[in-house]
Amino acid sequence: MDDRRGAERVRRVAQVAQEPRDRAVLELLYGSGLRLSELLALRRRDVDPDEGLLLVRGKGNKERIVVFGEPAAAALEYYLSRRHELLEQHQASSGTSRQGVDG
Repeated sequence: MDDRRGAERVRRVAQVAQEPRDRAVLELLYGSGLRLSELLALRRRDVDPDEGLLLVRGKGNKERIVVFGEPAAAALEYYLSRRHELLEQHQASSGTSRQGVDG
C-alpha cells in the first residue's frame, strides 16, 4: 500500500473515532507506534501528557519510554479531563453502575 492510500485510510478512521476515549486510543496508537496490547496495559501513572511520554511495558515485561505528539496529547488530555463525566453519562444511559447492573 502506498503512503497516500495509507494516510487516507488513517484520515477516514479518525473521522469515525468521535468519542473522546476512542479518539485518544487512535491518536496514541498512530502517534506512538504502540502495539494494542501495550496500549491496553498502560496505567494512568504511566502516562505524562504534559511531556508527551509513556512508560510502556512490552514483550518480556521490558520497560521503555515512548514519545507521542501534540494530537495524541490533546486527545488524551481531553479524555482524561472528562472521563468521570463520560462514565456517569454512559452508566445513566445503560442503567449500570460501577458495581454492575442496578436493581
